[in-house]
Amino acid sequence: MESVSSLRLCGIGMLILLLSIVLVLVPLIGFLAPIVGLVVLLIGYNRVSNELGQPKIWGNVLTWFLISLIGGIVVLILSSVLIYVGVPQLYVDVGELEASQELSQIFENFSGLVKSVWWVIGLVVLLFYVFILMSTFFFYRANRMIGEVLGENLFVLSSRLIWLGAIFSIVVVGVIVGLVGAIMLTVAFFTTGKK
Repeated sequence: MESVSSLRLCGIGMLILLLSIVLVLVPLIGFLAPIVGLVVLLIGYNRVSNELGQPKIWGNVLTWFLISLIGGIVVLILSSVLIYVGVPQLYVDVGELEASQELSQIFENFSGLVKSVWWVIGLVVLLFYVFILMSTFFFYRANRMIGEVLGENLFVLSSRLIWLGAIFSIVVVGVIVGLVGAIMLTVAFFTTGKK
């Protein structure tokens, strides 16, 4: 069965991505490991999709990747704008204050600016969350399809845990559930076909 080697390739990609969580502390390797893991994972999913005759698997994986990429870029741009435009305005230059301004008015203006910056931060976090939910849904669909075609429930269960982890990622328990799902998916890639 050719798809077994493609599944192993996906497993290697997932394993590299999981290890990159720890490898982020190592210079250069921490930067390259997630990129290499993602490329290997995408190649593996493409091969699995072709070998199983299920083009929708690759379509879902590609949609997951593109939404994640676009979401990451949008959040990075908005965060950069926030840092370079919003944060410098939080500092009050004492030399520019007029003598007639009352201290309470200065603090009132400063307080309003801080509140607006927090609104923008909240908007960026909400946007990031929405992109995570959208992209992870397509990742869930791709792995669910693999599980259904191969008759392996571990793919379905692990992808469901990853999806639930994304939903509850707003709280810490969601991140842990998603990580457990990713580990289980890696195991599914390596154990399928060994029966």
